[in-house]
Amino acid sequence: MERMNSITQEVAETYVSSRLEIIRNAGDDPFGSFDTIAEELNYLAILFRQQYEKSCEGIIGLIEKVHQQLQQSSTTSSTLWELVWLILVAAAVVRGRPSVSSAGEQSDILDGELIARVFAIVQWFEREGMANAPFEMLRPFELATLTFFQEFRKVYIVDQTSSSNRVYRVLRDRIQLGEQSAVLDFFLRKITTNCQKYGQSQIIIKDTLKLFHDLAEGRYTSRRTMLTLPAVQQLIQDHTNSSLTFLLVPRNGRERTQYYFVLTMLLVEHNLEMLPTFAQPFEAIFNQIAASS
Repeated sequence: MERMNSITQEVAETYVSSRLEIIRNAGDDPFGSFDTIAEELNYLAILFRQQYEKSCEGIIGLIEKVHQQLQQSSTTSSTLWELVWLILVAAAVVRGRPSVSSAGEQSDILDGELIARVFAIVQWFEREGMANAPFEMLRPFELATLTFFQEFRKVYIVDQTSSSNRVYRVLRDRIQLGEQSAVLDFFLRKITTNCQKYGQSQIIIKDTLKLFHDLAEGRYTSRRTMLTLPAVQQLIQDHTNSSLTFLLVPRNGRERTQYYFVLTMLLVEHNLEMLPTFAQPFEAIFNQIAASS
């Protein structure tokens, strides 16, 4: 059995490395369809289960190397595609890890280290990386990031356990996100940023609002926490803000509906007292229409 696990790990590592080599040689869009990648990574997640700790360590090392390259030089297409691939692999690692109840302490710590690396990269891109990269390069990065956020949500936006507590301790030490509320705020600020910057990209807006919806539809305590966070408070008070560029794009009608559905769901279930505040931007629009008619 040990030999089988070793072979399985070698197969997984070879697959990840070979993809990186293809990226370095191929240049733009070496993957094609994100759906195809997702299918392949489902199988990769199964392989990672066999040698979970070693798999985590390997991916952490690769992510750190690419992150250092990005920090030391301008963002190139090849480097960004390498990062996209590794974030998707990291998402598969989180998805494919043993169940929280059966994982050992070292697995939890490594999970935290891996997650912290990905979150740190997203934070760095928000501060510096986005200014240096064209949209065509950022689009796959944003989609990969949203995929990773979703996998984290499924595993760690949960009731507190000793396992999740160990992960959050690592996040606190590494990137000062030591509580679920801090991670939720991080996610919601990213959701707001995407709605501001990528209004013309329907697929980014769709996946962004899917994350928003899934967070709001999750655990009761998480939903209540969301309403207390500055990002959500700002959306409730000024949800028609023109800086949310996706609202200005006619083809985003379905996404606009989902956006308002989530905000309304949060208010109706948890804080009806804020409904008058929520309605004020609508009243301003109605008054403006009435004045011009």
